[in-house]
Amino acid sequence: VLNDATSSKPDNPVKSEKINEASVTSANDTNNANLLKNQEILDYQSTPRKKAEAPLDAALYFAEALKYKNIDRAVSYFRQDLQSKYRKIFEGYASKNLLHPVANAVLNGKVDPVKLIDPQSGLYEIAVYPQGLALPYRINVMYDSATSEFVLVEL
Repeated sequence: VLNDATSSKPDNPVKSEKINEASVTSANDTNNANLLKNQEILDYQSTPRKKAEAPLDAALYFAEALKYKNIDRAVSYFRQDLQSKYRKIFEGYASKNLLHPVANAVLNGKVDPVKLIDPQSGLYEIAVYPQGLALPYRINVMYDSATSEFVLVEL
């Protein structure tokens, strides 16, 4: 019986590769950021829906819901007869992993004071300016007595 240590060595030993520490750190940072973002989304999903007690609330809560990828909650801030229309629009943006531009402007742009533009119907308008742009999006909001809150009627 041969007890030679050299007889069991492979002919082509595997070379150890030096791992690029910067790429590992970068990958870990990305993974950690994704985990934090996913946790934020889960935390948001578990919070109760807020009631829009003012016109601006409806715009803010809708934008926040889209930010956290909760389309059901986002469309709940629209008048009932408009929810399916806006659901399709938001699903299109979500499928491309994009935030709707009006929601993005509400969250990151400049928001003008709310204006009552039609006292008879109770229609309010909110001008929202995307970052760096001079032309606003105009959001129309009204009070819905059926739900006892303000609802979005047009983006």
